Amino acid sequence: MYQPVILSHHGSEYFELPPHPALKELIQTFWVSPVGDSHHRVLPDFCGDIILVFSQNLRLEKLFFSTPQTDYFIFEGNEDDIIVGIRFYLQGFPLILEYPLAGQKNDSLSNSEYFADFSAFIKRYEKFPSLSSLLNQLDTYFLNKLSERKSLGSEIFLNNFIKNASSNLTYKEVIRKEVISERSIQRKFKEEIALSPYELYDTIRFQNVLQEIQKGQKSFIDVTYAYHFHDQAHFSKTVKKYSGLSPRQILFACRNYTSNT
Repeated sequence: MYQPVILSHHGSEYFELPPHPALKELIQTFWVSPVGDSHHRVLPDFCGDIILVFSQNLRLEKLFFSTPQTDYFIFEGNEDDIIVGIRFYLQGFPLILEYPLAGQKNDSLSNSEYFADFSAFIKRYEKFPSLSSLLNQLDTYFLNKLSERKSLGSEIFLNNFIKNASSNLTYKEVIRKEVISERSIQRKFKEEIALSPYELYDTIRFQNVLQEIQKGQKSFIDVTYAYHFHDQAHFSKTVKKYSGLSPRQILFACRNYTSNT
């Protein structure tokens, strides 16, 4: 399965734990950002996260769903908080969301009617004795939800689209491989995952490019043409849009960031 690139500072105590094997096609990871680790550059990764904000004694303070992003943002939390996230693949959205996103990208949904069942579950606990206890409860909850999960209406098209977009094809080539029109795909994707087909394609391309930059094995010119950018200016502009950093800044940032893949 796809593994997004996450940038976290050296010395950061941010860590990730895999879900139960039965959930790995739907949940990419459980992640934890402990006390004192409050500043994060969040990059588009064509996933969605349920975010739980806890006090130091693991009492829940806030809960929201971060929808798929098409731009980077800087997350500034309270240094006294412990942040726990569950990162869902697009196909995993029905595990947590009770309504389609209907175009709500780049948003934080705090209205619990979107995830009423999960909200009721997590709020039953006054606090958790430990992080391991919390993560075990989350695993158990989502395992129990598997039997109730309804697939996205567009899931077959979505799986095919992601597979082809990840194969380094041009956008037009990816669309031509679909069995329905671009307009039909756009309507289905926007309703269920909030992204247009091109936004999804471009986010996949950005994540692939980010990995290439971090590996440092190809020149920027080589990456530009390998991933079908018009020219190096287009390449640099796209990287800047999605990360807030130039390609060279990302390359140098490898000294200050670690890659969690």
